[in-house]
Amino acid sequence: MNAVRATLLSACVLLSTGGAAHAQTRPPPDIAQPGTPVPTSPLFPSSTVGDLLTRHLNLMVSVGEEVESRYQESLRLIQKEPEAVRLLQDAYAKTVETEYFLRWQLVYTLASLNQREALSGLVRIALSTIPAERGGSDEFFTTGQESNIRVAAVDGLASLAKLGVTEAGSYLLRLSQHSDLSIRQRAVRGYLAAGSDYDARAKLLQANLPTSDHWLITLRVTEVRGVAHPDDTPEDMRPRKRESDDESPIAR
Repeated sequence: MNAVRATLLSACVLLSTGGAAHAQTRPPPDIAQPGTPVPTSPLFPSSTVGDLLTRHLNLMVSVGEEVESRYQESLRLIQKEPEAVRLLQDAYAKTVETEYFLRWQLVYTLASLNQREALSGLVRIALSTIPAERGGSDEFFTTGQESNIRVAAVDGLASLAKLGVTEAGSYLLRLSQHSDLSIRQRAVRGYLAAGSDYDARAKLLQANLPTSDHWLITLRVTEVRGVAHPDDTPEDMRPRKRESDDESPIAR
């Protein structure tokens, strides 16, 4: 499975369960589900770029042998449209809070454009306050949903920083002190990966972060097969070997 599709499918699971920290939860009926079509009310204007964006959101939750190539081609077409950034930001602004998966789709797409014009929108989303828990039970956590949406924005900032957008790197440094662990961790990794001066970046992070967070300062990726498992772990639950190099390993 291509790494991009793996990311999208993993996000489907996380956003339908309230986040990585609550992976056994189940969303209530009024929450947008992975695979849910774009709402019938117009999310984008009826135009060439609007139609492209609508098709793209549906491709994100499609399956089939040719979906990956169609998704990549769709992204390339959208990247050529100067209006795409504004339309995505407008759509996000008018999407109701409880449509978590749709909001994530919009942010993920905005981040995937790798365009400097998206900087202000990504910053606004990444820095926005996570609303108080609204789940109302021990089975669903809205804060996990909100965290994943902001993580997508942080990843977009990381991509821009790697492309040389200085302001994006500054915001990553600021987000490395965020109260949410997932956001904090992605900001740190994004900041470290944004330039070739790894040691200098690591030292700056060490100076800015409390000692308790210094374990976050790494780009090391650990294969799950390399992590010790109990001897009595059932055979069918043991981690399998990756079939190809583009399958995403577990990072920590």
